[in-house]
Order: sequence, then C-alpha cells, then structure tokens
Amino acid sequence: MAFKYNRLNKDDVALLMVDQQSGLLSLVWAFSPDDFKNNVLALADIAKFFDIPTILVTGAMTSKVLAASWPSTCPIMPT
Repeated sequence: MAFKYNRLNKDDVALLMVDQQSGLLSLVWAFSPDDFKNNVLALADIAKFFDIPTILVTGAMTSKVLAASWPSTCPIMPT
C-alpha cells in the first residue's frame, strides 16, 4: 500500500522553539550568529502571522530574563 501524503494544516500544528538564548548563538556553526538569529525571528514571525501556537522553552525561566538575554524576541513572543 502506497503512503498517502497529507498536507500540513495550520490548525493542526504548533511551533516548539527550544533554547533560543543569546549565549547559545555562538555555538551554532552552520550559520553566522546574525543569520541564525534572523532565521529564528523570521520563523517566529511566520508563526505569528499564521496564528500558529508557539511554545518557547528556554533555560531563562522568566520573560524578564529572556528579555535581557535576547531583547529582539520580546516583540514577537508574548511575555
């Protein structure tokens, strides 16, 4: 039996963003820190545009710590 591909539906998805902290930017080797940061912010903007539920998980447990760590995420992610 052949596999039938079903397109993703925005009502059936969620975005999970794990450990988006400024200190981890330097550990990414495939992109420059600025490119990586811009890609993450673009992905968050796309999720916001399509009203996709987004879960931001980070070691910075409070929004104030996250805001100090990576202030550019604050306009995108609710506090």
